[in-house]
Amino acid sequence: MLKLVNIKKDYIVDKDLKTTALKGISLSFGEKGFAAILGPSGCGKTTLLNIISGLDRYTKGDLIIDGKSTKEYKDRDWDNYRNKKIGIIFQSYNLIPHLSILENTELALTLSGISVKEKKERAMEALKQVGLENQAKKKPNQLSGGQQQRVAIARAIVSNPSIILADEPTGALDSETSTQVIDILHDISKEHLVIMVTHNEELAYKYADRIIRMNDGLVVDDSAPCDEDEKEEVVKTSAFNSKAPRPLTESEIQEAKRQEYYDEVNEEKDKRQSKEKEKKEKKSKMSFFTAMKMSLKNLLTKKGRTFVIALASSFGIIGVGLVLAISGGFSDYVNRTETQTLAQFPISVEGYGLASASEMKSNQNTYDQHEEYPNSDDVTIVEPTQTMLHMNDLTSNYYESFLMGGTDSYGRKWAGLDKSLYASIQNNYSISANVIAKSKDDDGNDKYTSINTSSSSLISSLTSSSSSYWSELPGDEQYIESYYDLLPGGRFPQNKNEVVITVNKYNGISTNTLKALGINPNEFKNSDGTYKTINTETFNGMEFKLVPNDVYYTENKIDADSPTFYGIGLRGAGEGNQDNPYSFPKLLKFLSSIQSNDTNVDNNTLAKELINFFIPVENAKLSTSMTIKLTALLVQVRAQVDNTQKAKLIADFISSNKTQLEEELGGEINLINYQLPTYSKPKTNDQLKSSFVDDKSQTIKIVGILRKKESKTMGILGDGVYYLPSLTEDALMDAGKSNIAKKNDKDYFFINLESLAAQLDNIDLNDFINGNISSINFKDTFQAYNILSLDNTTKAPAKYSNISNYSNSRKSIGTDTGVGSITIYPVDFKTKEQLLAYLDLYNTTKKADGTELKSSEKIIYTDVSSLVSESLSTLVNVISIVLICFASISLVVSSVMIGIIIYVSVLERTKEIGILRSVGARKKDVGRLFKMESLAIGFIAGVLGVALTYLISIPINIGINLAFPGYAIGNIAALNPLYALLLIVISSLLTYVAGLSPSKNAAKRNPVKCLRTE
Repeated sequence: MLKLVNIKKDYIVDKDLKTTALKGISLSFGEKGFAAILGPSGCGKTTLLNIISGLDRYTKGDLIIDGKSTKEYKDRDWDNYRNKKIGIIFQSYNLIPHLSILENTELALTLSGISVKEKKERAMEALKQVGLENQAKKKPNQLSGGQQQRVAIARAIVSNPSIILADEPTGALDSETSTQVIDILHDISKEHLVIMVTHNEELAYKYADRIIRMNDGLVVDDSAPCDEDEKEEVVKTSAFNSKAPRPLTESEIQEAKRQEYYDEVNEEKDKRQSKEKEKKEKKSKMSFFTAMKMSLKNLLTKKGRTFVIALASSFGIIGVGLVLAISGGFSDYVNRTETQTLAQFPISVEGYGLASASEMKSNQNTYDQHEEYPNSDDVTIVEPTQTMLHMNDLTSNYYESFLMGGTDSYGRKWAGLDKSLYASIQNNYSISANVIAKSKDDDGNDKYTSINTSSSSLISSLTSSSSSYWSELPGDEQYIESYYDLLPGGRFPQNKNEVVITVNKYNGISTNTLKALGINPNEFKNSDGTYKTINTETFNGMEFKLVPNDVYYTENKIDADSPTFYGIGLRGAGEGNQDNPYSFPKLLKFLSSIQSNDTNVDNNTLAKELINFFIPVENAKLSTSMTIKLTALLVQVRAQVDNTQKAKLIADFISSNKTQLEEELGGEINLINYQLPTYSKPKTNDQLKSSFVDDKSQTIKIVGILRKKESKTMGILGDGVYYLPSLTEDALMDAGKSNIAKKNDKDYFFINLESLAAQLDNIDLNDFINGNISSINFKDTFQAYNILSLDNTTKAPAKYSNISNYSNSRKSIGTDTGVGSITIYPVDFKTKEQLLAYLDLYNTTKKADGTELKSSEKIIYTDVSSLVSESLSTLVNVISIVLICFASISLVVSSVMIGIIIYVSVLERTKEIGILRSVGARKKDVGRLFKMESLAIGFIAGVLGVALTYLISIPINIGINLAFPGYAIGNIAALNPLYALLLIVISSLLTYVAGLSPSKNAAKRNPVKCLRTE
């Protein structure tokens, strides 16, 4: 079963010095029995036992186990041998102090991989054999020396090994306890082989059935040698020599060869089966959970130190956690602020203006194809960026088809803007509601004030160019009340005749808002320059009058003697020039002569006379087509009685056929100037009163006062008065039906804005700004209709302003009732990107016929908040990264500290390493034990760090909110739970990595030296 063949053991003290502990030991042991090894101290007894146990390696010779040499054994084989075949009992018991008696006994079984239930049953049975089944839950330090040694015996026999090795099992015990221990070993020897090293010769001779004496590394006496191979060899030799040899017959030779063949086959078969059995046999190993359990038990036995270590390790986690918490909280605050900022600075689609973000982006794409700051001598040619005056055609094509969903005039089908991407969409009209307020002057008399209520574009509102403090509410009641509270006594408007006003967080109302209400702020001014407070009841219920256009405006009559009479401009026309054959009076006389009932008048003659008023050509010869056109014109003119209508028809004809007439007649048609009917607003107090008391005027009442919620950083409304969209619709309907709108209809005048825009497309931005635009032929563009008084010397910004004012003027009186601009309020910055992507589709998607949109057909939006938000987000990210880098330094320091602490733990648990190796634990198992300890410390440190981060965040949040009470900052330090989990994982991983080096050191330690360590 167990055989030692000439075993030698040398200890290398130095490269030139070695000590020989065993000088050639040859012993054989049977399957059972009690062998005692005696000898003086230092004779090699324990060394021999360590070699038999596999804890130490022999230098020369061979150790044969179950007929198999161990020369080719690897570490894994020795570990499995100690776990399955060997049970070791030490003089100093070598129990692991932080494990219970039961757990110490289970140790070998734990490495065997058997079930928990079986492991406990077998351990309890072993404890029962040594009489300690009632002490299973106690710790080793709660037992006597004899009891601890019996636990060691139970641990040695629990896995039912073939060999029990006892090294001075009674050395630390009294005689009575020693006898009890030897009795147990003697009983065990009946079924197992027990090899005991002892100095107690009395007990050895009393209980052992074989006494082996050693001295100076040699066996000097063996009371019962058991060398079976030697006996067999002796018998064979005797039988061979007892009879004279004779020659073998042929049949005996053949039989001997067959027998030799079969012996070889059987030997190979036995070897193969032995290898297969070894493969199937489960090797000893320590599981992850076992290692973690043992590590945690060790840490829990030193709770105070473990807590201090984890706390020190958690500082790095706390630092990173606080940075992430504050960064996350600040990002949330910024997002909230951005969302509320978006409400103040939404995406706007204006009716006209300079090409903005989307056009600039398309131009930037040209540069994006090239490398920035290239390290090259080559210069690339690129087109300059152009900025254009762009007119957005905000018809139903864009709003109803594109934004709301449908098929546009280009045959493109749109799903519509996703409602989850915006909080509100507002159509803005340039219509001005005519509102008059009634108040008292300084003398106590009634005073009437006309209030400017015209809607402003987003751009004008941002540049403070709008003088109106009356605006349409940008959303429904739910949306507005998510930002604002109503002061007591007020409510949200429910119909078109109800409005609300706004105050700031101090309940302050601006003087401009008071003026918009028709109230003179000086009425409430104290002598020291401060203002009195006003009760909310003063405003709630305050009434105004909404006056219709036809009541509000008064038409001014046109002077018939003007040189420009309803659009007719003549050569040399003017006052005091009556003798000119082409003077204005002559034209009026000519127009009066054109009567529809005069059948004697030849239309061809009248046509030529009429042309002479504009182009001085004698005997004018016109083409047949032009003559037909003029004849048709004269038929229309003669059908009119009023000279004004006659002049209008003639002017329209001249403007439409100007180019053809000039080509056919070879002259230049005089400039035609439309003089539109003008209207006056009520200016005097009596005029305003007359409009105010008119029966057609409607009453408007203030029903509530809005104040921004304390939780909101910014609001969506400025100072002023706010009304429902229904008031806008009512004003539009009234304005469209009014006389002023009808008489300013598009049939009265014409502006060739498309021609202007087409020319401006090719203007450089700098030239446009500086007015260097002489290349544009404004004379041709506006020669027919000089409404805007433009000429080719006026700078472009002035022209742009005039076009803007003219367009707004037409819309304000109801002549043009189309949408002036569209304002879109995104939900937040994240959804805004998706919203902008959809808006870009309008310009990039091809028409149904496959062609792309022309420049004039595109719709350009304005997004004024993108640059600020992107810069702010970048700044927050950069600061967060820098702070995390600094905080991470403490994590590195903590990791180094953990590595040192685990190394100290290795030193403290050196004997435990030896114990584990003695019961069959692999090097890998020992390393895993300390890896799990470092992982456990990291996990505890991570949890502690995260918990302290949340705890420290409380006073930080309280302090910051107290320091900035008016900013609704909220939880500025708010650690995301996902980040918390990530920090715990990072802490665990870092400490795990830190523990790799000391764990490797522990795994490589010599188990024999570990067992000798105290």
